[in-house]
Amino acid sequence: MKLDKAAIRRIVLTQIAGSGEGKYIPIGISARHVHLSAADLAVLFGEGSTLHPIRALTQPGQFAAREQVTVVGPGGSLEHVRVLGPTRAKSQIEISVSDSFKLGVKKCPIRLSGDLDGSMGVTLVGPKGRVTLDEGLIVAARHIHMSEAEAQVYGVHDRQVVAVRVGGERPCTLENVICRVGNGHALELHLDTDEANACGLGADDLVGLVSSGEISPPGEAERSQAVEKRNLTDGTRCHPMAASNEDCDFGSRNADASGLPDYMEGYRPCIPKVWREPTPAQKHAAPIVSGADAAACGEPVLELVTERDINDAFRDNKKQIYCEKKALITPAARERAEAMEIKIIRVRGGGTGECR
Repeated sequence: MKLDKAAIRRIVLTQIAGSGEGKYIPIGISARHVHLSAADLAVLFGEGSTLHPIRALTQPGQFAAREQVTVVGPGGSLEHVRVLGPTRAKSQIEISVSDSFKLGVKKCPIRLSGDLDGSMGVTLVGPKGRVTLDEGLIVAARHIHMSEAEAQVYGVHDRQVVAVRVGGERPCTLENVICRVGNGHALELHLDTDEANACGLGADDLVGLVSSGEISPPGEAERSQAVEKRNLTDGTRCHPMAASNEDCDFGSRNADASGLPDYMEGYRPCIPKVWREPTPAQKHAAPIVSGADAAACGEPVLELVTERDINDAFRDNKKQIYCEKKALITPAARERAEAMEIKIIRVRGGGTGECR
């Protein structure tokens, strides 16, 4: 008999919470995905089509389907986006903020699943047709699924807003976490890929549930430090859309390299000029090689190196990645590369996108 390890884990965690030893919750990381109505499914995949499950999800009755679609926005598209089942009354697309940059969408609303009124429209393309939606595109608000029994043990109720504490190498507290309680739910905190990467979390990692009263407000020193971090070296506050400020580049610290066409659009948070030019120590850590020296690498030459690029390289067991001589390497990427022992190699004359 095959054991449901996830279910056993939830039972154990609930018992621990009931004993007062700690309120721990497992993590579920939600990549971009689509929920379809039956009518839109028929248009995209053909009349009479049904979803074909390939993997059950933690939440009871839900599954990842074999079917995939392309999501098309005003400035770009996302291909091979997984459809989750079963079908719903209205189609819905859940993305991360980084994904919104790829789509060219400004300020995609952060909503709970199903809260679609006034959300953004988008086009879905399937093998048999396309559907243009007036609304349905959202960034999912971080939330915790719980059964009614689990909620009673953890001391929360449906729609209660709580916080969770993250440990590990990137400790932090995530606030504005919404509890979703019902007998059709199983204990799990849902974060999108941006949130999980920022906190250094992986699927099935544990976080601790805390109430808002247990979160210490920042003291004066912390507030001053936060303000200082938001200011530039010349004391000028750097704002989005501040095109006249020479000390700002338009971009995002965790922007995806494929989002560079949007880089100068002016709607992302700006970044200090000092990030653009590496220090001598950073140049030593990220050596420059000629295009001829890198001819055999067979890897793309990036215009922007982010933490996601380093994570992808680590996942693919790569020991180095290549970028243009004047590429922007974010501080988070440098930090991650050092920790993962991955070399960032600048390529002279590699602006074509491939090593030559």
